[in-house]
Amino acid sequence: RACSSRAKVRLDSARFAAAIRATGAAVLDAPISGGPARAQAGTMSMMLAGDPATLEHATALLDAVAGKRFVISAQPGDAAKAKLVNNLMAGIHLMAGAEALALAERLGLDAQQMSALISASSGQSWMFDDRMPRALAGDFEPRAQSHVLTKDVRLGNEAAAAGGLSPALGAVASGL
Repeated sequence: RACSSRAKVRLDSARFAAAIRATGAAVLDAPISGGPARAQAGTMSMMLAGDPATLEHATALLDAVAGKRFVISAQPGDAAKAKLVNNLMAGIHLMAGAEALALAERLGLDAQQMSALISASSGQSWMFDDRMPRALAGDFEPRAQSHVLTKDVRLGNEAAAAGGLSPALGAVASGL
């Protein structure tokens, strides 16, 4: 038997995995990233943690849902932690992109041109490339649930605090 947990669980996911393993089931910690369009296309990124034999057993399923797989460790819970790190950075990138384009406009620069420049230069990020062109076109239709990113930024900050860190940008991202 195998049980794959894709739920966005907090750092207590290791305890959750231990409880499932105690029933005799195998556990894969397998959070995903990429949004609804990539989910439909089967090209999500997936962070994985679990027993290598369980990962091998689930290869066909994992191949069908994830375009890129990153095996973080054999310890369930580590993939959930990796997801928090990734989403903390995604939240920071999203706010930085919006702020940069607002600054460009205030300085009298063309936001479309700046968007193209940033996407081809050192300021580039996946979040910027995915979100900013749509915003500039007046498309504010949500493609994902913003409360999920808000929650993950908060959880990333909580994880940092638990690790003895105080990320300044994470705090700003969490406050907006």
